Amino acid sequence: MHSDRATRTEFILTTTIIPLILFGIAILFDADSSFLQISLALIGFFWIYEVTARRLHDCNVSGFFTLPCMLTPAFILLYFYPPTQGPNRFGPDPRDARNDSPTVEHQDTPPSSRSSKQGRNIPGL
Repeated sequence: MHSDRATRTEFILTTTIIPLILFGIAILFDADSSFLQISLALIGFFWIYEVTARRLHDCNVSGFFTLPCMLTPAFILLYFYPPTQGPNRFGPDPRDARNDSPTVEHQDTPPSSRSSKQGRNIPGL
């Protein structure tokens, strides 16, 4: 089960570039062997399956629908379907910049003793 969410950009890049890379590897190594062809196909399938499940999570849809989505035209709709804004049951919003940097509260320190790197001191605010 996946616990995070994939942005629309990550989904589009993964589902378009990964097949091109795997196709290039197959051409580079002259993939006449069925073992190499099957291996590359499985790698691509599971990679795209994973990012599709995370994109469904971003739309607040269960990953249970990943395989049916991949086998129907609904897959193309994921390129355009809007994400859930803010956190949902699958995790925080990946586009929210506040997820990347922890917030630091300065409640115990008076504003005059803070360094200038920690924030601006604006009188009257």
